[in-house]
Amino acid sequence: MPVSVLHLAIIMKRKMFLVAVLVLFTGGIAAAQSATRVDRILARVSIDNLSAAYLAVASANLMDPDDPGSIALEVLGDLGFDVQSLNPDETARLADFAYMLMLTHDLPGGIMYSLFPGPRYAYRDMRHERLIRGGGDPGEPFSGRRAMRIVGRVLAFVEDTES
Repeated sequence: MPVSVLHLAIIMKRKMFLVAVLVLFTGGIAAAQSATRVDRILARVSIDNLSAAYLAVASANLMDPDDPGSIALEVLGDLGFDVQSLNPDETARLADFAYMLMLTHDLPGGIMYSLFPGPRYAYRDMRHERLIRGGGDPGEPFSGRRAMRIVGRVLAFVEDTES
């Protein structure tokens, strides 16, 4: 039975997701500390701001996966994120995570994001690009698993736009 183009596209998309996840954790597999950190993040029902910052910065290779999470906050601050208003221990908001990913991966935004960069328009642009899927409020908490799925889609998007 011949394989349709749609089936090939689905297979390739799944392979791209796996490659993206592997790229994210290449450094983490060798180091027990970062692997343990990622396991803890994946197990969380809702992740905190420090974990969200770590995922955004580490996935963009802007820090060593074994560095403390506070380095991720410093990197975000250097990129223009208002880390002073961010409590590292509070539950992360989906809009803030979207903005962290937009900054760390240098994702292009729409007109409104270009004029007013911030969590609101980062969330809207990532929803438009289908990097954030599912319903929900930009202020809602999200699980570690959902965060990893979003990071995987961002990495695949970055790879697609670079080629």
